[in-house]
Amino acid sequence: MSDEESGSLIQQRMRFDRARTAAIWTLIGAVFLALSSVWTLMSEGADAPWWRWGAAITFLVLTVYGVIRLVSAVGSLRRFTAEHGPDAGRQKPVDRP
Repeated sequence: MSDEESGSLIQQRMRFDRARTAAIWTLIGAVFLALSSVWTLMSEGADAPWWRWGAAITFLVLTVYGVIRLVSAVGSLRRFTAEHGPDAGRQKPVDRP
């Protein structure tokens, strides 16, 4: 049994949802930082120090990493849904009397 298949359906869905949420936040943060770095570079022009270029490249690479993580997480969740059904692992709220 692989690592993805261990645990109950609820635990598996929670793991996939957590991975997707982390990927979304990684992507949002990376895009914000990349846009800030590129904007700063455009503002400074040729006078930009070398470390600003390094930061911009790092944040652009982080953006690509976020996209890859998001695509992977969504694909895993889709495979889980296709295998177990759309409501597999979903918890229903408890009604209070």
